[in-house]
Amino acid sequence: MRPLLAALVGALAAAGAFAVFAPASGGPPPTEPPAPELNTVVAHGTVPVGVQMPARRSDRTIERAVLQARRAAMPSALAKARAEATALAGAAGLRLGGPIGIARDIGPPGYWDESTGQFGPGRWCGQIWTTRRVRGSDGELHRVRRSHHGCPVPRSQYVRLTVTFAVR
Repeated sequence: MRPLLAALVGALAAAGAFAVFAPASGGPPPTEPPAPELNTVVAHGTVPVGVQMPARRSDRTIERAVLQARRAAMPSALAKARAEATALAGAAGLRLGGPIGIARDIGPPGYWDESTGQFGPGRWCGQIWTTRRVRGSDGELHRVRRSHHGCPVPRSQYVRLTVTFAVR
């Protein structure tokens, strides 16, 4: 009876450890996008856009500047997606209709992307480490590491849209 009890306790401990550490690993890899529906063309439009430096840098002001830059780039990304879809439909001998679906491509939940915040989602301010070489009294070069609080503003962002168009 004791070996059975020990095996049961061991199995429960292993299941508990898996339940604790599995979500921390980031989850499963992203899945492939589903196949497009009939009579549709799916196209992508990607546009780089510059981010304007806010007068006062904080998480909130940098996030606002990044969102404004993304909003300003969406019409250009849509135009690029439309041009790609027109070329695809023309190559297949079809005529392009209007858009029936649109999505901004972002990482799946659990996957961090630096374009959403350098120090985590929505976090643009944090500890920045710098290293510089200093010649010591012995004449040798030494590396000195220092940290300071900073709020680096990204110079640019990319907006990527996936647009589904109807075809005739």
